[in-house]
Amino acid sequence: MNESFTDPVCGMTIDKSQVAATLEYGGKTYYFCSPGCKVAFEREPERYAESESKPESSEGSAPGSSSP
Repeated sequence: MNESFTDPVCGMTIDKSQVAATLEYGGKTYYFCSPGCKVAFEREPERYAESESKPESSEGSAPGSSSP
């Protein structure tokens, strides 16, 4: 069985044999479909690392934030 990963930048599912780049950040290894996605992650790692761990829904946002 082949292992697959999700590129945190573009969201593409990548088979382990097709991983173009990897990067360690915050104690976790991230896998990328292309060197360009790795570069984008390196420029703004907090943006992509956070988006992977946050729930999809925007409801229940942080205290102090306003909702319409």
